[in-house]
Amino acid sequence: MNGAIVALLLLPAFAMGAAVNSGTKAELKTHNDHAAGCGDGAKECLESSEALDESLSMSLLQVATSIESITEGGKAITDVTKNQITPNIDLDTWYARKDSFLKKAGMLTGADRKEPTADGLQEGGARGHDREEMRAVYDALARDESIQTICETGFNAGDSAMRFLAQSNATLYEFDLGRYDYSLAAANFTKDNFPGRFHITWGDSSVTVPAFHKAHPEVKCDLVIVDGGHSYDIALADLTNFMSMAAEKHVLFLDDTPCSKEYCIGVNRAWGKLLNEGCVVEDKVVSVSEWYGFRKGAYQDFNCTLSDHSSGHALLLSVFAVFPIFAVFTF
Repeated sequence: MNGAIVALLLLPAFAMGAAVNSGTKAELKTHNDHAAGCGDGAKECLESSEALDESLSMSLLQVATSIESITEGGKAITDVTKNQITPNIDLDTWYARKDSFLKKAGMLTGADRKEPTADGLQEGGARGHDREEMRAVYDALARDESIQTICETGFNAGDSAMRFLAQSNATLYEFDLGRYDYSLAAANFTKDNFPGRFHITWGDSSVTVPAFHKAHPEVKCDLVIVDGGHSYDIALADLTNFMSMAAEKHVLFLDDTPCSKEYCIGVNRAWGKLLNEGCVVEDKVVSVSEWYGFRKGAYQDFNCTLSDHSSGHALLLSVFAVFPIFAVFTF
């Protein structure tokens, strides 16, 4: 891609009255300075023509976001959305960029991963050696054009999120506790590189998911991924709260079940509860090891009411209902 091609791409929009406001120009300058997340290494990133092509693609994406409509005689003839121009960058490159971004921020990635701390990085395993079958399912779902809205609990370091954003034009809504600094940094990287397609809500998902649904009832999830808290109460809350957000035709994916490690037990029980009461059906069950497994299915009854599922966490939720807490939405 060269300057002449860029000019040809932009000329029709300007000819029909599309305006790029000063805010967008500032964003373009910021993008050019940082070269799609390269930060201080922008000059190195631009040393090859391939990197230049990618940078120009990102600039085009930013310009597209500023054009709400192109009008002729006062009548809107088309809308240009943020989803229509996607940088042609492969998934491995996106992972490398995100890892580089986090490392520059002083956070551990790749082979350096250890148990999670506020400063260290422990991704849940989307790139793990034992997750090949899970990645195959995710990749197939990402290529499914009917899946345009994805909702997930458990953003963590954003590996799963990146898998969908880089391989589709879907919009992703994430819900995460925000416990780790690397999660906040990874979310900033993702928002900067996929503007308009990535939204994250921080806080206890058992509270923020229903609050989000109340504020945005128009959001319907074609794909629901539950990969957040692993206790029985939280897994059950995430599964039941997403029920009202799922589209009529949807896919439900549950991570870390079936498996036998301690962190799997609560998730196993929560899914078993819904399955036994006819609230969900499953069409794929993969048990990789005692450490990991996953299930894929769907909600069977959107009006399903669980019997006797009261718990300490449910009591806590009732307290929140009386004394509302503050939830942070970055919509």
